[in-house]
Amino acid sequence: MYFSDHDLFAWFREQQPLTKIGYSIFVYQIGGEAAEAIGSVVCLSDGMRLNELDAEARALTVEREGVRLIRFDYRTGFLLPAEGQEVSYVVPDAFPFSSALQQRFQQDSELLYVADDESYAIYRLASRDALAEKLASVQQNSTIYWSPAVEFVPGDPQGWRHSLAPPANFNHQVAFLGYEYISESPGTIELLTYWQVLHTADPPLAIFIHLLDAHSVVVGSYDGLSISPAGWEPGDVFIQWHRLSVEPTIPAREYQLELGFYSPATMQRLPIFQEGAAVADRLLLSPIQARG
Repeated sequence: MYFSDHDLFAWFREQQPLTKIGYSIFVYQIGGEAAEAIGSVVCLSDGMRLNELDAEARALTVEREGVRLIRFDYRTGFLLPAEGQEVSYVVPDAFPFSSALQQRFQQDSELLYVADDESYAIYRLASRDALAEKLASVQQNSTIYWSPAVEFVPGDPQGWRHSLAPPANFNHQVAFLGYEYISESPGTIELLTYWQVLHTADPPLAIFIHLLDAHSVVVGSYDGLSISPAGWEPGDVFIQWHRLSVEPTIPAREYQLELGFYSPATMQRLPIFQEGAAVADRLLLSPIQARG
């Protein structure tokens, strides 16, 4: 099978097919006991191959019973699988998140293994306490709205902003848990967004964030997703780092950030549901002071 990621279905290499049809079709049964056996998750950084891992590293990670393998971009994303699953992260170096988030990850993790040539390291999540505390704080302190407005009057939210309380439901597939601004400097805005998977989803999907002026003109943007929906399982939590480049000519004033999910193949946005009804296809975050 021709995939750019040759390890996409690595789990099947260790399984016996139920039967074969002709010479090229293999049939596997993955329900029941096989599904329940998955208790270990290995997050492998994009660009790394399983055959690059030495024997000891493979024994610690992928060569175990019922392993679920997930690809992620360690530079911009982080995955926390559902409770009850042992989690290992195989990365080329330390996680380059904000210092606060990196510190919380280090509090909950342990360095399990470093390759002899120091080309990669394996971390294992030993606890979820600090990350759980951070998630609860972010959700409690995140201000979000939905609105059909295309004109934004600074300081006057009446009539065009409707408050929402996280989590916000995107098409019953993923819930928006909250966000935090990391830095606001001339020319750039950095923030982290927090999400939880509600249901398996078909790729491709991506997150968009737009910085809008008072007339909905986009003056800064970010599009991307560090963890493909192909690897999502209900209960997974993922964190996405965003860096928006701001147009250098914009004046210093209040701007609006809009956020949502869309399909790059169709450009269709995922609807946001509130009390069972689709109300919008984007979220508005708290206004931000920005400058070019």
